[in-house]
Amino acid sequence: MVRFENVSVSIGNKPILKNISFALQQGQKVALMGRSGSGKSTLLRSIAGFVAPSQGAIFINGRKVSEAGTILLPPHKRGVGMIFQDLALWPHMSVTQNVEFGLKIKGVPSYKRKEMVERFLDMVGLQGYGSRAIHQLSGGERQRVALARALVLEPPLLLMDEPLSSLDEELKEELLETILTLQRQLGFTLLFVTHSSEEAKKIGMVWRLEGGELIAKD
Repeated sequence: MVRFENVSVSIGNKPILKNISFALQQGQKVALMGRSGSGKSTLLRSIAGFVAPSQGAIFINGRKVSEAGTILLPPHKRGVGMIFQDLALWPHMSVTQNVEFGLKIKGVPSYKRKEMVERFLDMVGLQGYGSRAIHQLSGGERQRVALARALVLEPPLLLMDEPLSSLDEELKEELLETILTLQRQLGFTLLFVTHSSEEAKKIGMVWRLEGGELIAKD
């Protein structure tokens, strides 16, 4: 699914990732842990295509998508969904408009978009929320909108960068269960950045970054 071959990433003159190699298999669930500044977000952004490696190569489904200094395949063609820590929802758009945005870019007809948006809002527990503005939603509801927006494109790989960090413990537990239920139903590969050992244990396999190096895969 995703393969790193001796990947290093530097931003400016600062090394962020150092000679990382791994293979992430289709349908796998992995929690990525590490201290702040260890390179977790940079690793996700490298997979998504927002950052080019300084050396090495990145493959998705056997295709080389990045190599030293070059992004060979842009983010929108990688089949990768990504949920950022700040969610990056568009405040001037309704829930429906946020969720359907990627479908519109892909040229999906309006009748099909409506059907898919309703389906995925239902799956994340937001039935009837389509017309609401983002500012009318709670933190947990915004997380669910971001999840629906990512999954409506049916990506084979979902990257999540500390998506639950701003929520209270009860909401974290509830949303993580929703994410894992959807992963089982839809079969996407999940790479989930977290600082929480409890979240990591529930996801299953744990990888650890330290100082830009992948030091353990449990």
